[in-house]
Amino acid sequence: MSMQLFTLGLSYLVPLLFAASGILIVGRLTFDRLRLRNAAAARGAFALIFLAGAAAAAPYVRRAATLVSAEHAFGRADWLTAADRYASYARLRGSSVGRAGARRALALMNLRRYADAEAAFLASFPRAERGTFRASPNEVLSLGLCRYYTGRLDAAERTVRAVSPGVSPIRDYVLGRILDRRGDANAAVAAFQTSLAAAPCFYPALYQLVRVLRREGRETEAHAALESFCPPGTRQNRAQLASLAPRPEGQGIPPEKEFYFVQED
Repeated sequence: MSMQLFTLGLSYLVPLLFAASGILIVGRLTFDRLRLRNAAAARGAFALIFLAGAAAAAPYVRRAATLVSAEHAFGRADWLTAADRYASYARLRGSSVGRAGARRALALMNLRRYADAEAAFLASFPRAERGTFRASPNEVLSLGLCRYYTGRLDAAERTVRAVSPGVSPIRDYVLGRILDRRGDANAAVAAFQTSLAAAPCFYPALYQLVRVLRREGRETEAHAALESFCPPGTRQNRAQLASLAPRPEGQGIPPEKEFYFVQED
């Protein structure tokens, strides 16, 4: 992360050094031209050019410092500071399109401010033809997560289905959650199974799969899902599996539980 910050800072510092050099060159040329005729006027012209150049560069310096500070906070997982600094960067006329806007959205997701995160994602997507956007699959999936967590199931489903299967186990997990909330248990089971097929150790999909199967009275299938969780020899979380172990009658269905994800590139 320190190397990324160094590179980012350098990318702003180099143009600033060129600009400062240009200001000094113009100031010196002006000074030399006026010095023989009026030394005081030469000094005044040099000072005026220097101050005007510094004033012109000040917003650029402030914007660069704010972005570097935001990146530093993001790298330290200080989500509140990162979200605030990225917002300040945008107010200073920094671009909301691209990395800075997407990272602000991710910081807001970590703060569970999903409506704000959705708006930040949409602002970060470059515009394409006919009012469409260009975004990576992970960014689209993150947008779908924001819509799901704010309870907009139809919009969330459309968004998540726009992501190709196999990009992330979260895609089919979210579809399973949406289908389950609509009462389509069979489709939800299939979606959770697809999520586990892509990531055999993805515990949230196992949890929801076992919960739905037991709720539907399909204990044999729930037991089979537990038995097949994680390939043989893979380190498993025994406490998590123990929480899904069969219990006395009436207590075997795991409680409704939401898992929260932040899908980063």
